[in-house]
Amino acid sequence: MKTHNTILTITILYFVLIAYLSGFGPLSFGAGLGGLMYLFLIILWIIVLGIYFLIIRLKNIVLKPIVSRLMIAVMIGSCIYLTLEYTYLRDGLYPWNGSIF
Repeated sequence: MKTHNTILTITILYFVLIAYLSGFGPLSFGAGLGGLMYLFLIILWIIVLGIYFLIIRLKNIVLKPIVSRLMIAVMIGSCIYLTLEYTYLRDGLYPWNGSIF
């Protein structure tokens, strides 16, 4: 359970950092104004993960191992997908030139 909470916390912090950098900083997804769609989806995912985190913490729910492993896989997979979206899988408007910023 401790590993699950640690990965959940790191995932939420990662998405908050990406949302901040794409909203106010130099990070873009290469889609011009279409990057707002990614920003909206990131903020929505932060809210979902935050609610999930609060429900587990406040109600002291003990997850079954399969559910815990599935959530860890989804969180790590979403971090990897988002990282690919602002690097290799950028849209054609601003293709990736080898640097993130």
